[in-house]
Amino acid sequence: MKKVSRFLALVMTCVLALSVMSGFTASASQNVTVSIFINQSWIGENMTAMGEAFEEANPGITLDWQAIPDNDFTKILNTNIQTGETTDIVFENGNILARYFTLADYFVDLTGSEWDTPDLSMRDGMLGKDGLLYGYPNADGLPNEGIIYNKRIFAELGLSVPTNLDEFMDCCEKIKASGQLPVVQAGKDLWTIGMWLVHMCMNTIETDADPDLLDKLNAMEVHWTDVPGILKDLETILAMHEKGYFNEDMFATTDEMAKQMFAEGEAAMCMQGDWFATFVAQNYPDFPLDEIGIFPVPNVPNAKLTSGMASGPMVFKASPRAEEAVKFVNFYSSQDNRNLVNPLLEYPWNIEANALYGKTPELAAVLATGVGRFTEATAAMLAGDFTPEQALQQWDDMFIQLATEAAQK
Repeated sequence: MKKVSRFLALVMTCVLALSVMSGFTASASQNVTVSIFINQSWIGENMTAMGEAFEEANPGITLDWQAIPDNDFTKILNTNIQTGETTDIVFENGNILARYFTLADYFVDLTGSEWDTPDLSMRDGMLGKDGLLYGYPNADGLPNEGIIYNKRIFAELGLSVPTNLDEFMDCCEKIKASGQLPVVQAGKDLWTIGMWLVHMCMNTIETDADPDLLDKLNAMEVHWTDVPGILKDLETILAMHEKGYFNEDMFATTDEMAKQMFAEGEAAMCMQGDWFATFVAQNYPDFPLDEIGIFPVPNVPNAKLTSGMASGPMVFKASPRAEEAVKFVNFYSSQDNRNLVNPLLEYPWNIEANALYGKTPELAAVLATGVGRFTEATAAMLAGDFTPEQALQQWDDMFIQLATEAAQK
């Protein structure tokens, strides 16, 4: 009888333990935090609002946005991937990551997802070299990039949109003479300096007499120092700084500060993308959006606006929360949910600009490497550390190293 009692007691103890463990497991599965690695400039009110909508639709899942300063994003991300210290999701362009990593080794294959349809826009931007799909390519409102300008200031000074470099510099000079800042530059966020490069240099390459120049640069058959137009672009950027067309404190000015200065009428122009209109609409509701315009830097005849890359959420294969992370990707793929992030996808002035100038991919979207080192060399030039020739040589040397490493991946 004692043996039976002991046996029953043992059974009851096991049942109790299992019930406790079961309760703990159920509780844990119902309360999951999904971490997201993202550029600091991408995470704003709209993105967090979309995240809150996801949390509401998926009780028990909380999003942890890990916003990384744009200047450090790529370096930290690549280091984390190499050390295995990754989040659950990263917002990035698959083609960029494929330069350094085999996507199949690190990311969940999303090929065949419900949203992976034949007409999925910019699908190629998330493909690995194996042809599989490793992220959702958000092509909504792929930005028009160029010179954002205040039409009211231009009208008050009798200025027309410049069609060549001389006219552009003349506009800057007349704005400066009026006591206003021609161009606000957010040098503290280095990527904004890089925007001049990905915009101007792409137009220079596209209008070169050699239609295969880009391919030859990527293949290292032609050096960057061999292209006179690229050097001229750097000389133009430096001349703008030396003539006082940029703000003197540009290396202390953040992107958000620059947007604020433009929106408050302290500057007539800035190098930006059309996402700027969302910032103005959110923070300056009384600012007439029809007073904003955009035009390409006219560094070459018939210059075009440029456009960035389709980036979106990618799920790390090593994530213990991959199932919940994929739920987020599927949620994000919905047009209604993405509209929470990009509420102003069609700007009248944007439509007008597209018709006038057309659009081409920015340099970073088609280059065999990133342009971060080119940006750093250009910033050093503006700080007085390099001449344009030295800055271009720095980039040429670094490009050979980066392109060689990328080709070996």
